[in-house]
Amino acid sequence: GAGAGGVWCGASSGVYRSVDGAQSFSDARSNMSALIVEQVVLDPLTPGRLWALAWPASPANTQLYLSDDNGATWNVLTDAPSNMRTLVAAAVGTNTILISGEDDGTDAAISISKDGGQTWSALQSIGQASAGTEAQVIAVNPSNPNDIYVGTATGDSGLTSAGIFHSSNGGTTWSALSAGLDTNTGHYA
Repeated sequence: GAGAGGVWCGASSGVYRSVDGAQSFSDARSNMSALIVEQVVLDPLTPGRLWALAWPASPANTQLYLSDDNGATWNVLTDAPSNMRTLVAAAVGTNTILISGEDDGTDAAISISKDGGQTWSALQSIGQASAGTEAQVIAVNPSNPNDIYVGTATGDSGLTSAGIFHSSNGGTTWSALSAGLDTNTGHYA
């Protein structure tokens, strides 16, 4: 992610930060143990606040880390879902919401936090997705946070089914938007 605090990069060896337009990077893991950092998300409302979605050697036990000091220190958020695969932050009025896509082993599960990741509640799962589907990418309309899009993929080794799903009511119901798409590949963007 990029913002006022620089350019952030998650890597298999941790999280890195550039303050010179990505010409060079420095280690920003601070007090994080050696983790694979899948994603770094910046708070759209609070400068210096960011989250890192990370795991040890296996993505089966993801952890969500929070930094309120522009990456100087990181704290694990213990109540975050343990099977997160993607994370998005969206500004809603004066609050930041987090929406996570998860692999719950059955269908694409989606959770929401309205307090910066401290507490989470499950949204309606994308029931039209086939068993084993993971929510791989999430987009939220910045003008309407109830307008959510999810790109999915199925299968850990060799994708077998995927799709794009939309909710216009904050995740209460979902509809498939996959007409014309190759459903044998993952949809990531």
